[in-house]
Amino acid sequence: DKKLEEADALIQGIMSLDENDDEDNFLDIAYLYTDADLPEQALPWFEKAFKANPENDEIRMSLAECYGECKQIDKGAQLYNQLLDKDPYSVKSWFDLGRFYYTAEEFNKALEAYEFALTIDAEHPGSILMTAHCYYKLENFEKSCEYYERYEKIDPKSGMTIFFIGLCHFNLKNYEKCIQKFTEALDINQGLSPDTIDINTYIALSYCELGLLDDAINYIDLAINEDTSCADSYINKG
Repeated sequence: DKKLEEADALIQGIMSLDENDDEDNFLDIAYLYTDADLPEQALPWFEKAFKANPENDEIRMSLAECYGECKQIDKGAQLYNQLLDKDPYSVKSWFDLGRFYYTAEEFNKALEAYEFALTIDAEHPGSILMTAHCYYKLENFEKSCEYYERYEKIDPKSGMTIFFIGLCHFNLKNYEKCIQKFTEALDINQGLSPDTIDINTYIALSYCELGLLDDAINYIDLAINEDTSCADSYINKG
């Protein structure tokens, strides 16, 4: 109910009792705060839980993620590196470190972590996909497209992956290729797919760049029919 002062007072009252001063209660309180999107308030409770049980890797991960949400990147990365010290050949730990850096928008550091993961397992699907995302964020569309295409071979029915391949070609001005990929994305009915209004808009813009204006208008009309309140579609048609 967003009555934070009342909640804090209740928590302090509960934790003032000696029998409640334990790891499980620390975690319960921390997760109450994270569920309410309050990582700063959750952080001291994760720290208490980890101090109470420093060998618990699940708590270590939760604390590391909370550090990331609180923009304390070095502290979070240090905890992930502790996991890697235990098992430097853990693909999952390298992948989790990459995801941590990606969330923190440290894309080059994320790429380094995914590179280690892929050195251990060259076909690790998550690391291939996240590498593609990192390169896209860095606007290296050629490398991004390369990794999206690798992932497409693993999951050929992922409409979102095909859509991102189309976006890479759009940014590279390969408009015929991006029309092909966006059209494929329209035909995908399985898995997570982008809104068809976005696909039709990009197809329209690609036809426009090719000078095929009648085709462009046909596709922008499809976008307008899907959402008659979208101003951008009318601007594009104009």
